[in-house]
Amino acid sequence: MKARYVRYSVIAAAFILISVRLQAQETRTASTFPSISPGSELDEYLRYLQTTGSVAPAAWGVRELSVLRSQRLVPTGVNPWHARFQSKTQKSSLVEWTAFPVNLTTRVNSGFPFGINDGAVWAGRGLTIAADAGGVARAGPLVLQLNPIVFWAQNASFPLLNNGLSGNGIYRTGQPLLAQAIDLPQRFGSGSYSRFDLGESELRVEYPWFKAGVSNAHRIWGPASSFPFALGRNAAGFEHLFISTNQPLDLWFAKLSANLIYGKLSQSDYSPVSGSD
Repeated sequence: MKARYVRYSVIAAAFILISVRLQAQETRTASTFPSISPGSELDEYLRYLQTTGSVAPAAWGVRELSVLRSQRLVPTGVNPWHARFQSKTQKSSLVEWTAFPVNLTTRVNSGFPFGINDGAVWAGRGLTIAADAGGVARAGPLVLQLNPIVFWAQNASFPLLNNGLSGNGIYRTGQPLLAQAIDLPQRFGSGSYSRFDLGESELRVEYPWFKAGVSNAHRIWGPASSFPFALGRNAAGFEHLFISTNQPLDLWFAKLSANLIYGKLSQSDYSPVSGSD
């Protein structure tokens, strides 16, 4: 466990050093293509600003990465987070890009695993450390965003609910019926748990009325923040192909936002599902 802790501490430090070096090479200007991840802290902040009239009305039923959507949500005037909308960008004759700040987070759960809407991170009992970094680049309609995340969870022991199973089955959810039907571990094994995830990464072509591409980024279906109707941020993203409207289509009697995705989910090592089905 100590070796893994040191390894991920080194990775986190490397992220910070790389970020500092990138920032030193950039020119501070207002970004022409901010990137606002759906359901992120910044995304929720903009929803609050809509109530003050500082942000133009926008559809929130289908939220996903979009240069056009991000630009339209940039608030007018001065607001408490005004500096957050000033990105450091670089431009060439064909490409413009910006690096994201490094996010390094730690949390401690003293009694049992707990987390909500934290994406790929699973915070067990004890210490959890997560770091993410990356950037976004655009060349005409082609947009590439890389924003991977890595985390390490101490995953300390705690009394498990008895689900009547043995072996690895004891780590499944503590409800006996659900333990045979759902992939919802109480704990990820008996030791520390770590994972590297592509995070909010996506490659797409984007035009004013539609966009399409391949993605691992979160998509939110439903206007709610904590409990959207179908898709949200309470788990990691998954690899998928997509095509969607880039802004609501005016059908005269209504405005239509649509999102079609094709992807495949995977199971954890503690899933009741076995084989290819």
